Amino acid sequence: TTIAGQQSGHDVAALAGDGDPAMDGAHQPGHAERPANGTLSFAATGGSQTILTSNTISSLDTFGTPVWSPDGTKIAFASKTATSGAADGVASGSYNIWIMNADGTSKTCLACNTDPGLDSIQPVFSPDGTWIYFASKTSLGGSLNGTPEGSYNIWKIQTDGSNKTALTSETASGYDSWEPAISPDGNAVAYSSLAKIGATTPSSYNIWKMNNAGASKTSLT
Repeated sequence: TTIAGQQSGHDVAALAGDGDPAMDGAHQPGHAERPANGTLSFAATGGSQTILTSNTISSLDTFGTPVWSPDGTKIAFASKTATSGAADGVASGSYNIWIMNADGTSKTCLACNTDPGLDSIQPVFSPDGTWIYFASKTSLGGSLNGTPEGSYNIWKIQTDGSNKTALTSETASGYDSWEPAISPDGNAVAYSSLAKIGATTPSSYNIWKMNNAGASKTSLT
């Protein structure tokens, strides 16, 4: 079991599995699946564990780190679990963004592609808890099961599933943006990207920032 996050020093969310949680050497999270079908919650000081997701068969993996909402009432995660929310259902072809109550109830798929190649990963809450930012290859047109984009883009969606918005708009391959981090006031987003710097395509990832509407993109490194 790998500890993945902590809320107010009391509760920890973790993934249960034997796989390496790290991304692969090519830094392609959509292709580095972690075989973790269960999400656990337990006290930061130890004690009893509560399983919050309970898939037992293969291909229903939860990827990466589950994240707490700022008020500690919700957990967001990326998973291939059945879009119906049923345990051991038909696996989605892509990772989707999910939200649930901290006790594991009311699981809701927010970005629900079922076709392959449309992974949505790396959710993070806005400081006020009303938005979730994430990286995705979903179609920039916003339609479900559309044509995958060549690169990961940064998206945001409200926690009720409304107002899904792409903040970056790369369509060609080799310009991935991911790992969004939100400023304490919620007005800016920092992220890692291979986006062009001027006319130059970089060979390394750089840190970028933009406002929460996707404007004023600036390379910091």
